[in-house]
Amino acid sequence: MNSQIAAARAAGLGIVMEGCNPGVRFAYVKTDREFPGTMIEIMELGEQLTAMFREIRAASNGWTGSDPVRRF
Repeated sequence: MNSQIAAARAAGLGIVMEGCNPGVRFAYVKTDREFPGTMIEIMELGEQLTAMFREIRAASNGWTGSDPVRRF
């Protein structure tokens, strides 16, 4: 993740915020100059967060658009 943040800074992009939560380090990169109204999130995924994303993906399988509240 440090190399991605360094690359963003070298490209002249600002790091708006970076931090750490249990299981994940993250940074938000300001890309508004190149793509108005946007930001990129860089994340260093741990096993806990990766497992959560797998559960979200599994809950979305077969979704038809009905019943928009999905439990996982």
